[in-house]
Amino acid sequence: MEFTENNSETWQVEFGGDIRDVSFEEMAAWIAEGSLVRIDRVKKGNLRWIEAGKVPALTEFFNAKDNETASDPVVTTTSGRSNVEVLGPKTVKTSDVPAVSQNVGAKASPLNPRPAAPAETTEPAAQVDICAVPPEIPAAFVCETCANAFCKACPNSYGGTVKICPFCGAMCRSLAQVEKAQEVARVQHRVVSEGFGFGDFASALAYPFKFKISLFFGALLFAFFSVGQGAASFGGAFMLGAAIMCFMCANMLSFGVLANVVESFSQGKIGGNFMPSFDDFNLWDDVVHPFFLSIGVYISSFGPLIACFIVAVFVLAGAVKPSASSISPEVAAAPGQIQQGQNLKQLIAQQNANSADRIKQMEDLSKSAESGNPYTPPVGSVPV
Repeated sequence: MEFTENNSETWQVEFGGDIRDVSFEEMAAWIAEGSLVRIDRVKKGNLRWIEAGKVPALTEFFNAKDNETASDPVVTTTSGRSNVEVLGPKTVKTSDVPAVSQNVGAKASPLNPRPAAPAETTEPAAQVDICAVPPEIPAAFVCETCANAFCKACPNSYGGTVKICPFCGAMCRSLAQVEKAQEVARVQHRVVSEGFGFGDFASALAYPFKFKISLFFGALLFAFFSVGQGAASFGGAFMLGAAIMCFMCANMLSFGVLANVVESFSQGKIGGNFMPSFDDFNLWDDVVHPFFLSIGVYISSFGPLIACFIVAVFVLAGAVKPSASSISPEVAAAPGQIQQGQNLKQLIAQQNANSADRIKQMEDLSKSAESGNPYTPPVGSVPV
């Protein structure tokens, strides 16, 4: 972890009511010796007094002292504008560092730093699960500006609910709020990047069953209000009013669930309860207003479709009428032609029967002449 301090800034340390002006190197040496502890108050320049253990630049030295190991070196660099001292494994360019005459093999200490190698290093990310001041305590708050994590005792309280960062003075948020916001951001990113698929369709079908209590009581109330709509069949103004009220309450449940789900999903609040909250129930806001609002929604949603269907029916009816009038004479003459054809068939059949009868009579007449018997024609036969 890297920290930079300006050598021109002076520090002040309070020891038992006595205030001393010191440099940053002297404070590092006092920490190594055990003379400066975390609860001692220090001050940088015109800033306010703060405990030494809450100074980010000194935290690493206190941790090294607690672990009885040498802390990271303090490398003082000089540039054309200001002198900067760097704590931790920071890359130092040799062009900006003056020659240092010291034993390289000597043990590194805050006052006898080992030359930093000109190698690129990556600054590790800050941990948000432990406190930045006492690292052994779990974190409960995170600063919105410097992203440092703190336990419940470290942030300064303002008004009992507002937590102030002891390092930069910005507001802190609880880890629960931060994790919730991160989860919402991850869900929104996943929804936008992946799109809609069969998995989302299956999740949508199973979504109401995640809240079994809301589903059970919601279905029970909706069934009760739906049955109550039939009270108008008993007659009477009271029953009619009860039926209307049941209809509006059933609409309140159905439209309330739809509106709540659409609003929650549009804001990225995926996974919440589909049942709206009725904590502050109001007859106008929760029953009457949603009724008229649902009517407006249904008209705006299905009204254009119904209008297009009606227009299409009239257009088709107008197109069929001229076609029917153009073929009406032929259609009117068709029954007469059919009757004439049937009469012609009957006439032809009658002629065929008469012809067959004549042929048979002639055969009988020729047979009777050969035999010498007189010929008697059948009754009703056609004469030859």
